[in-house]
Amino acid sequence: MKTLFVLFVALALFACSDKKTTPKKETTQPEKVKVDEPNKPAPVKNTLTIEGDLGTIDQAMVQKKFETAKSTLDQCIYKGVGQDTWIGGNMNFVFRINLSGTVKRLDYSSNVGSWDVESCVVKFATALTFIKPKGGEAKVNYSYGFTESMEVKKQWGATDVSSAFRKVRRRLLKCSDGTESAPSEYKLVFYVLPEGELGQIGVSSGKSLPSTKFYQCVRKALKKAKFKDPMGTVAKVTMDIAP
Repeated sequence: MKTLFVLFVALALFACSDKKTTPKKETTQPEKVKVDEPNKPAPVKNTLTIEGDLGTIDQAMVQKKFETAKSTLDQCIYKGVGQDTWIGGNMNFVFRINLSGTVKRLDYSSNVGSWDVESCVVKFATALTFIKPKGGEAKVNYSYGFTESMEVKKQWGATDVSSAFRKVRRRLLKCSDGTESAPSEYKLVFYVLPEGELGQIGVSSGKSLPSTKFYQCVRKALKKAKFKDPMGTVAKVTMDIAP
């Protein structure tokens, strides 16, 4: 009889213990669902980049490169402008950057009107080394400009110097041979000082920097022209040259 009583108590305890463990199985279900959540891909953050033909490069790093070299750029401007405080404008660059980060090619256009400034900045920019682009060679567009200290009150175009220009057009065309070093089509920017005196000039074709020989030829041709007097001020002339 005692044996049966002990067996009954044991079975009762087992049943009670089984009831206590049953809820634990239900509480484990939410934990398994939570474990999978961290494995979901995180949202990708947008980064400022300049996309190239094949690769990309961080725009912020390109900007930083120019900012850290600002003192060198300022020296180009300071030496090129000199006492001609009316000189100012923008230069637009198109870099083709190698996988190594060096400049493979640099095209530029400018409305500054100073060969000394433009050639100095272009040579400096060509020697820059950027971070290595990702995915292939990168193409970067960058603009750099500065404001003249003395405001130029007269902006002239081709019609304002047409009579003087007709006399030197042939000379200018002879400076060109159709190559990038001596382009047939280019932007010519120059300054006319009081009494019609020729000031600084700049040339750019949207391609690589023209040769010094080409610049000297253009300047020599312009010096033969007799420009009208801007009457006590400085005039900035911008015109496109083409055959």
